[in-house]
Amino acid sequence: MKKIKQKKISRFITLSIIIVSFCLMISLADLFSSLITVGGFTFVGDEVSVAKFDTYAVCISNHQTMVQAQENANICISLGGAGYILSEDQYYVVASVYNNEADAKKVQESLIITRPTTIIKKIEILPISISSNLSSQEKNTLTETFLTFKTTYKKLYDLSVSLDTGVIQEINARLSINELASEISEKKDNFSTVFSSSYTKNLLEIKKAMDDLSNAISKLVNTSKTPYSSYIKYAYCEDLIIYKNLSKSLS
Repeated sequence: MKKIKQKKISRFITLSIIIVSFCLMISLADLFSSLITVGGFTFVGDEVSVAKFDTYAVCISNHQTMVQAQENANICISLGGAGYILSEDQYYVVASVYNNEADAKKVQESLIITRPTTIIKKIEILPISISSNLSSQEKNTLTETFLTFKTTYKKLYDLSVSLDTGVIQEINARLSINELASEISEKKDNFSTVFSSSYTKNLLEIKKAMDDLSNAISKLVNTSKTPYSSYIKYAYCEDLIIYKNLSKSLS
């Protein structure tokens, strides 16, 4: 009985070390990563243009089927990763995403010993250009709306790092998420008010993207699941994919 008890304690300690190590490795590059710029907007006449925006997803595995990917995604979440399934030519399980490719490579190198299938996938957001007879208010609203996707990623990214490294506690993170949800809801409502009488196909696409983003953050506000840092990472993956799909639809 004593030996069995010792084995159980040993397994618990080993699992705890793996979980802590995984979180620290994901956060390794975060301590050195440069600040994310949220510029890239220009006005030329009646045109609002947004620069290309790339991020780099560290994926711990890739699979032929969603069922296989989901199993690994659940494990990834339990270890502090996003567990987001990126669907492209295959199903990729994302642990975290970085604005800087060098930071993503640092994390990949740290994980590859225990996760030899770790690869980096680029999430490419195409340049956007909206050209129409826009008022100053409409231009400003469009700019604010596009900016929301990038600033949301940055805020969620920073919160996940702060939570992983113990800079803040979960209660502080949840308060910040509540504030972010209110900000996004306000911008979504403002967009609807400004363009309510002049929706074009492109504007409807933007409205839908804002609705999707608002829903994603609302889910994060309402979840009681842990580890909370994993669900913050999952939310910023959702944000980036919503933004990516929007850029494709507007290109």
